[in-house]
Amino acid sequence: HALLAERLDLKISRGNFISGAITFCNIMPMRSIPFKIVALMGMDEQAFPGTNFSRAFDLMRQYPRPGDKNKRREDKYLFLETLLSTRKKLIISYTGQSMADNSPVPPSGVISELKEIVRESFIFPDGLDFCYEHPLHPFNTVYFDPTSFEPYGPLFSYSDNYCRMAKTLM
Repeated sequence: HALLAERLDLKISRGNFISGAITFCNIMPMRSIPFKIVALMGMDEQAFPGTNFSRAFDLMRQYPRPGDKNKRREDKYLFLETLLSTRKKLIISYTGQSMADNSPVPPSGVISELKEIVRESFIFPDGLDFCYEHPLHPFNTVYFDPTSFEPYGPLFSYSDNYCRMAKTLM
């Protein structure tokens, strides 16, 4: 763990775009540079696309005209640009359940549309899916049940502490 943390610390960019092996950044226009793996985080309905925030004295909001800046439209375009820049793997995460009462939280509209298009356009082998729902707690028994480990299955964990907690629940 220490060796991996040390190596990653050397490879993570600090402020400069594409200065290390791993780059963390916001999605921005004109950054459609090809990447092997792209991970989008926080893609739930409330977070993305952003809402138009304007002051009460904003004349553009009071008297809209064609060609005015629209945050939601720009975010949708940036999402499409991000899809085009992905070469091998696209990982999209969002909070799908409320932490308070476990009620469903819908993904962003663009994510819902993408999921629908993928489901209609591709045939997946039995038992394999492109969308995975993780349990609320990291010590859920699903992560440590050896019968649930499938090839390319996403629900597993290497945590000894969480494994001990899950065994007490089994």
